[in-house]
Amino acid sequence: MRTALLLACCMLLLAACHKGGGDPEIKDAYELKQNPAWETENFKNNYTIQFPPGYTGNGMIGFEGNIFDKRNEEKAIYFSYGFCSPTFCYDFGDTLKNTAQETFTGIFYGIDTLLLTQRINFTLSRTLTGIFYHSDDTVSYGKLFWKDGGVIKEALDVNYRKEYLQQVTEIIGSIRHK
Repeated sequence: MRTALLLACCMLLLAACHKGGGDPEIKDAYELKQNPAWETENFKNNYTIQFPPGYTGNGMIGFEGNIFDKRNEEKAIYFSYGFCSPTFCYDFGDTLKNTAQETFTGIFYGIDTLLLTQRINFTLSRTLTGIFYHSDDTVSYGKLFWKDGGVIKEALDVNYRKEYLQQVTEIIGSIRHK
């Protein structure tokens, strides 16, 4: 009886220690994973991303900094970023000041200010790596923030038809540090 009680206490202690890693309170998390059937390409200077067949666009290009453009017109999914000053383009935009916020209000393509009421967290080994805020409209918009150098920064705009949210999530979830 004592052995069983001691064993149960040890198992409880081990379980409590195991839960200690990663960020607390990560809800709706998508663990990053790559798809071996998809093509990998440069996303930012230190990152790659994967796309299934059928995507076109330049991907990451730039001479004085990078911009990104990738689309699948058949499925109406469009990924892009361009964080540019008058003289240089940067891999990331503004820092997300409050990573706990559930919604995000942002400007898309320099024109529309939108309220994004949905959130998906991206994790790697239970550690928050990215946050994707998105709308829940027939034609949806999303803004991805990604951890770079320990800070969550604006990384990507996405425009897509609502029924393709799962594919958008899988593509974002394929991002890897080089």
